[in-house]
Amino acid sequence: MLTRWDNLVAGVVILYVVACPFTKVEESFNVQALHDIIFHRFDIAKYDHVEFPGVVPRTFLGPVFLSLLSAPFVALSRLLALPKISLLYIVRIVLGLLVVVSLATFRRAAERYFNTRLCVYYVLITISQFHFLFYASRPLPNTFALVVVLNCLASWLDGRRRKFILLSALAGLVFRSELILLLAPVAVVDLAVQRHGFQRRLITYVKYALIAVPLWIGLSVLIDSFLWQRWLWAEGEVLYYNTVLNKSKNWGVMPFMWYFYSALPRSLSIAIPLMAVGTWAGGYRMLGVIAPAFIFVCLYSFLPHKELRFIIYALPVFNVAAALGLKHLWNLQSFRLLSRLACIACITAGMTASAGFLYVSHHNYPGGVALQRLHSLNPEGHVYLHICNAAAQTGVSRFGQDNSTWRYSKKEKLPPGEALLQFTHIIVEARDAGVYATTHTRLASVSGFSTMAWRTAPRGVKLEDKLLILQRNTPILDKRKI
Repeated sequence: MLTRWDNLVAGVVILYVVACPFTKVEESFNVQALHDIIFHRFDIAKYDHVEFPGVVPRTFLGPVFLSLLSAPFVALSRLLALPKISLLYIVRIVLGLLVVVSLATFRRAAERYFNTRLCVYYVLITISQFHFLFYASRPLPNTFALVVVLNCLASWLDGRRRKFILLSALAGLVFRSELILLLAPVAVVDLAVQRHGFQRRLITYVKYALIAVPLWIGLSVLIDSFLWQRWLWAEGEVLYYNTVLNKSKNWGVMPFMWYFYSALPRSLSIAIPLMAVGTWAGGYRMLGVIAPAFIFVCLYSFLPHKELRFIIYALPVFNVAAALGLKHLWNLQSFRLLSRLACIACITAGMTASAGFLYVSHHNYPGGVALQRLHSLNPEGHVYLHICNAAAQTGVSRFGQDNSTWRYSKKEKLPPGEALLQFTHIIVEARDAGVYATTHTRLASVSGFSTMAWRTAPRGVKLEDKLLILQRNTPILDKRKI
């Protein structure tokens, strides 16, 4: 059961969904899959992945599960005749609440493990950090895995090894194979921490691993092969692409220490100094909890392509140490006033930074805004719309295609200019405005985050035109083209 403090976390997640409802290219497969499962069900020929399969296949298990959980709210939305975009809010909020419930489960397990109350301190630290709760509602493979991992870690702290093994296999074999780098160290710590019963614990691991591996791979192959229309183990192909072929580096390469000097400082924020205090206060018991998360980040640093979302599972673990550190400082008897002022300053600074991140993120989805803007303009006649790649990667999804009489195209590799004259309306990058100066009329422009500049207001954030909504000046005479 969630406490009122957990409800505060849920409120922050919902706030982030409302402020930033659209999704980016990393989430496109799961977003489109959710849409297609809700609207097309077993008519696979209409699914988005048939036309845009992506570089590697992803599993449908997360979208299928989430669409089932969201079904009652989706039915209510249709009954109330709400706009189609409301369904995107619904599935994202349901996913975010799943993470909140799982986070509360993990936090309670940590309280039992350390035999201390951490709820208030843990929640304050969590809501003062932007990135974890921002990602909590985003339909990424990492977020689906996060739900499983949080329950998996809770089982570990509670000593429920059978559940830990089953959930570990689900997380690694279905959603994110790299989680072996986190869950294997956890298993090693679990096996090594007690002197007695090692053989019995090892037998339990082997026995339930032999059950879990064929169970989850079999389920994944069964569902994904049906929806992809070919035999495959989705996460196995992802593992082969990223690890064996090492193709992930095609999406960017970061230095080995990037997670430590960039990703973790941004995401943990004020928790970093509090972690040091909490680790000292928690002693060897705390070291045993945070060590697997630290090892995971170190091992993952060897992979050349790095993103914050890849290590997001470590943040709740580090926050246990930070929460214990915050509690220790708050209850410190010597220098009590000074220590409490320091605690308040830390949380305030974190929340202020989160507000800044939220403002930037709100302006980081011009594609979704542009599509909604065009619908609000409600142009006359038939609309045959082309959506450029930049718009498709910054917020456009099938949930935003709210007019059943319009035709939408995301056809790729069309050069600017004459190739787009087959469409009545186009969403293009602002830098291409000159190409259409004589052939199109500008209906609207959409701005987005550009850079940080201290002379702008709000201080530090500079916006610029990112996308243009254009309408062809002359009608398309050949109706077959529309």
